[in-house]
Amino acid sequence: VSILCVDDEPLVLEVLKKFFEHEPGFSVKTCTNGKDALELLNALEFDAIISDYGLPDMDGINLLREVRGRGSSSLFIIITGKHRAQVAIDALNNGADYYVQKGGGIVQDIPQLAEFISEGVGKIRAQRALFESERTYRSIIENHSDILTRFSPEGELCFVNNSYMDFIGKQNNECIGGNFFSLIPQRE
Repeated sequence: VSILCVDDEPLVLEVLKKFFEHEPGFSVKTCTNGKDALELLNALEFDAIISDYGLPDMDGINLLREVRGRGSSSLFIIITGKHRAQVAIDALNNGADYYVQKGGGIVQDIPQLAEFISEGVGKIRAQRALFESERTYRSIIENHSDILTRFSPEGELCFVNNSYMDFIGKQNNECIGGNFFSLIPQRE
């Protein structure tokens, strides 16, 4: 599980890096500002990003927006020393997956955070694998040389492959919802 930690406090970065690197299966990269984080994200993919809210060049919410704007599905965790509920609300409303309050208790929160990351990354990887499997399956079925359709017991078409569309001479949107049985000659 690859993690990017972004915080302008070297002590926080050191604590996070030491903890996660002592856990089996974790690797950590660190940086101290949003610009460097974005450069790392241009070069590498991370399973999770842990970002301070108060960075020197941008706040963690803006970094979160930029990451989500790039289409990243990495877990995003905001940590902050600010005791304002609005920061947590903004973080979650902008696509953060988790929120941690900094302070003396952050060290006690790290094991829970590690468990959240492990479970979350596992779910994301399973979703990606399912999506890829479905994409591969669809590609095979849609491009199969045999005519393939799926329809309800009443004959309403739910799926047609490319060979079917070529045979009928219609596009997908013209076929779906039509009735398969209406294509069968009456005598048959």
